[in-house]
Amino acid sequence: MHPRRQRSNVPLSLGAAGLLLWVFAGASTAHAHGGRPQTYDVLFAPDDDDTILVPASFGTLISEDGGASFSLLCLDAMPDPRPGSIRPFAFTPLGTILVAQEFGLVRGPDHGCGFSYVDAEPRDAFIADVVPYGEDVLVLRSDASVENQVFVTRADGTTLEALPARFATDFLPERLRVAPSDPLRWWVSGTSRREGTTFLDGRVYVSDDGGASYVSHAFPLELDERRLRVVAIDPADPDHVIAVVHALAEDRPIEIHLDADGLATRRLPAMPGDPMRIDRVFAAAFLPDGTVWLGNDLGGLLSLGTDGAIEVIDKNLALGCLVVHGEDVYLCADDYPDETGDGFAVARQTIGAPYAPVAVLTYEAIVGPAACGHASDATCAMRWPETLIDLGRASPLDAGLEDAGALDAGTVAPHDADLDAPRPIVDVGSLALDAGHGGGGSCACRVSPRDTPGRRHLALVVGLSLVLLAVRRRGERFPSRENPRKASFSRSGRSVMLDG
Repeated sequence: MHPRRQRSNVPLSLGAAGLLLWVFAGASTAHAHGGRPQTYDVLFAPDDDDTILVPASFGTLISEDGGASFSLLCLDAMPDPRPGSIRPFAFTPLGTILVAQEFGLVRGPDHGCGFSYVDAEPRDAFIADVVPYGEDVLVLRSDASVENQVFVTRADGTTLEALPARFATDFLPERLRVAPSDPLRWWVSGTSRREGTTFLDGRVYVSDDGGASYVSHAFPLELDERRLRVVAIDPADPDHVIAVVHALAEDRPIEIHLDADGLATRRLPAMPGDPMRIDRVFAAAFLPDGTVWLGNDLGGLLSLGTDGAIEVIDKNLALGCLVVHGEDVYLCADDYPDETGDGFAVARQTIGAPYAPVAVLTYEAIVGPAACGHASDATCAMRWPETLIDLGRASPLDAGLEDAGALDAGTVAPHDADLDAPRPIVDVGSLALDAGHGGGGSCACRVSPRDTPGRRHLALVVGLSLVLLAVRRRGERFPSRENPRKASFSRSGRSVMLDG
């Protein structure tokens, strides 16, 4: 986590004990790239219909033939990679890729090749979000103890221009969303510290003039809740959004309507969330008929009807994204080859048709590391055997983790030798990996590609019990308030801030 972003709703002493217990219990199944592999977005290049980008927890997958094949830009192709992190991506109109990183805005000019930091202020800033905006891209800064603001970068992504309106000093923005039906309506969501405490409350800034000024709306959080994010805006109604509150062990979706009296909110059924992940995926998308699809990687895929009714579409889907594109909605999921795998990393579902997603990307179909002609090529080629293990395409025993033998990647990657991919693929067949040294410094602690539920779940229960005990003891110092989790809409207060 970025040092300027370290905030917590709970005391860390007991929480850290639980975390350490969980880590040691599950260390034998840790992946080098930050846990179970997960795709979490699908982007289509505005300058090339055949270019598709799929950010993932283990790197960036890119296709230049309309999805017929995908190659991998490994995590190390990007500056300051953090395994398992979930970072927002955006295409500029010229096909440059921009990434919101913890230490600045990252730019990849050749559809992701040649990633580097944008050499413009604010340097070394935590970038929370990047959002395409006409011919430009909006960039949301989120550092502690400063007046954060929105920046704009032009089509080439090399410059940053600060917009004049600033947020309150204690506000940490998480997400920026622009209404499809009104490009001047912006929603900026995040958290602020509750006065006189270490607890957090949600806050939403709404702009009706394209970020020139904002109206601030308070959103009280419960004691175990740590993040508020507006994730989707109704394309037919800029006052109607879907948000999520990330709590300790749950993701709690919120339906919000904005009117003259402020925010009217309705809490929807909570979904389980992994308390040990710093970044958690939660997806929501409005379909043309007004229905909302939403879900996460542990709670499956749900549907929220226009009448408010909630239906389960696929309770076992490890959902990572929902992207409406043309007549289809794209779903990110978990293609890991075990009994809980979904069978695809990305699938396409025709809107209005019976639910039957068609696989667009599987881990087995990743042809290999992409050749960019940059210094990262050699590192990505060296990481490829590890990636095969993380994706379940090779066994650690095959990789020689037990006897520190060398791994010939050409013998375990059936796709990297003969496929004619549009982007050149690095030849890793002649590279040897000394697995006894962790592949050049990375983790070599994976004994099995599967979890061991007995040990991990027991340790997790004990760890959570310690954390919840800390929450309860801390909460006794403060008066309780009415539980806002109810079926009817409730009101949140608001205050006005006009800047610029």
